Amino acid sequence: MANQFKGTIRLDIRDSVPEWDPFLQPQAPEGAPNILILVWDDVGHGAMDVFGGPIDRVVVDVSGEAYIDFEKQVTAWVMRD
Repeated sequence: MANQFKGTIRLDIRDSVPEWDPFLQPQAPEGAPNILILVWDDVGHGAMDVFGGPIDRVVVDVSGEAYIDFEKQVTAWVMRD
């Protein structure tokens, strides 16, 4: 079921009351951490410079003073017949 409309609709628009809640930007709770997750699809094993590839990772390295570098990620290879 759809969310219940919390405004008021009257015959004259001047007597109506809008509901702006569905149009407001969502707000993070107070004290919520700032987390940025980068997901790079179809990059390949040897694409990053740390593995000898041509993609320079300097943007990732300088994007934050403290970050987690997942060195042991899981990669699923799909082979077609």
